[in-house]
Parts: sequence; structure tokens; C-alpha cells
Amino acid sequence: MSHLFPQAWKLIATWLLTAAVAQAHDALQSNTDIWLRPHQMEVDLILSRVPSRSLTDNPPPIPVTLDNFEVSYHALFVKSAPSLFEITLDEKPLLPIAVDVALAGETDLQFTLIYPRPTGSQLAITAAFIKRMEDGYLNTASLNEGQKVIGSHLQKVDDITWKTILTPDIRYTVPTTQPAITEQHDSYFIIPHFRPLAIAGGMLAIILLAIWFIRQKSSS
Repeated sequence: MSHLFPQAWKLIATWLLTAAVAQAHDALQSNTDIWLRPHQMEVDLILSRVPSRSLTDNPPPIPVTLDNFEVSYHALFVKSAPSLFEITLDEKPLLPIAVDVALAGETDLQFTLIYPRPTGSQLAITAAFIKRMEDGYLNTASLNEGQKVIGSHLQKVDDITWKTILTPDIRYTVPTTQPAITEQHDSYFIIPHFRPLAIAGGMLAIILLAIWFIRQKSSS
């Protein structure tokens, strides 16, 4: 039985590392979820705080943190938010009607932009913010309606525009369960269910450590 404990520790370490990575974004990657709702379209951009300073003009010479976000960065990010994406519907510009920015998790930032509900056919989403990022930056964009993923596209500096067709059957549907834009700017986890999983994993590690310690004492 004793030979199983090193293997168990390897599995626990791998699981905890995977859970930690899932909650944070790489500095050269981001995710954009586009939600089609009955009366509006919501665009959520989630990226690491590390490169986010480059999205503003004349940012403070300090990193984005929980302590300085509201005072030093929130207004700057809200000002820059409308220019992050260039969206057209049948080649006509679609402009945001509301924006918000909030800390996400322990290392990320989320931009939320609200647009009028698209009623045309061809939706083109240009991730203009990528041009402000370092070489090799990638953005994974997904178009969603309710719990259904309609399509996705990997955007990069030489391919920042994603064009997709909105067919009649996906233009008008029942409301989704996704939260609407709010004025709440508190920190929250992107993947909330990972917190209880991480706690459970930590408790399991403590139990296995205690068993291993008792076995070591018994064999000595």
C-alpha cells in the first residue's frame, strides 16, 4: 500500500495545478463570449490583468490590483472599452449602448459591452484590442445563445475579424440565464465551481498526509 502514496500525491498535485490554471488566463491569451439575448447582445472579454494596461492611454506606472482598481484604473478601462471591438451588422457599425469593467478572479479582468440585438444577417466581430497586444496574442471568441454555442473562432493579429451568419432560427429566442450588466465591480471567480473543488482537494491532501505520517511512525 505504501507505494500508492507517491502516486496519489502526483495525482493530487496535477489536479490542483489544473484547477489553478483554469481560473487564470495566460498573458498572451483571452476569451470573448458573445451572448445573443432577446433584446440585446452582450460581449464579455476576459483577459489577464498583466497586459490590460496596454488597453488604456497613459496608464498609471503600477500594475492593476484589487486595491488600486477602482481609484486608478476603472474609469480608464471604461473609457477604452468601446474601442476594444469593431462590430458590424451587414457592414453597418454596431455601437455599444453600455459598458462595464470588473476584476475577475484573482488575476483577470472582464470587460462587458452591451449592444442592440442584431437583426441582420452577417455579424462581423473585429478584436481591435489585439493590435495593442504583444506578438503572438490570441483571443478565442464564441457566439452563444442560451446554453448553445453557435460558433467559435481563434482571433490573432493577422486574423482579427470573425464573420458569421445569423440565421433566422437563432435571431429570436427565449431569455438566457446569463446575468445582465450591473454596476457591481467586486472581484469574483470566472469559474465559481472550482473554489469548492479546490477546498475538497486540499482536505483530501491533508488526510493523505496524515495517513502517510501515521504509517511512517508505525514502521519506525
